Amino acid sequence: MIAYGRAQVDESLLDDIDNHHFRLAFARQREMSMRVGMAMAALPECSAQGISNIAWALSKIGGELFYLSEMDRVAQVAVGKVRDFNSQNVANVAGAFASMLHYAPNLFEELSERASNVIHTFREQELAQFLWAYASLHAPADSLLDALGNAFKDVDGITPLSEKALSAHPTFFSEPTRENILSRRFQ
Repeated sequence: MIAYGRAQVDESLLDDIDNHHFRLAFARQREMSMRVGMAMAALPECSAQGISNIAWALSKIGGELFYLSEMDRVAQVAVGKVRDFNSQNVANVAGAFASMLHYAPNLFEELSERASNVIHTFREQELAQFLWAYASLHAPADSLLDALGNAFKDVDGITPLSEKALSAHPTFFSEPTRENILSRRFQ
């Protein structure tokens, strides 16, 4: 018997609970694995919203360590369908990859280009998420930044960033690597 406060608990009961949790976690892992497999099989047929949803879901259940090969597959499929993405899809896919610290250069180049084409449809939160994702991964967003500069060039009080201003922060705008992404994250 083990005492927990005033309660007396039989050790065999604790073992049963522990074994039950282990079996439940294993069953959930197997079920999750099956669901991820089904999503990966359906991925090529998914709409832009479906691709965005799968990327988001993988980032929520996978964190920084799991589903990296699946995210590579999402990137591969998304590159082929990025022309169908709306601003929400662009922001959510970029955000999903950034939350996993997973940089896919071809995808991010295409997302930046697509974002520059749909710049006028971005809501504030989508734009913030998109810019956060690119900043977190040190991903170049030249076409989007150019589009933002053009969109706001006639607005009083807003001046575009100059090359001098950008060069003042070389670490922030450096080539994305896992090492400088992690070092920036923990500063």
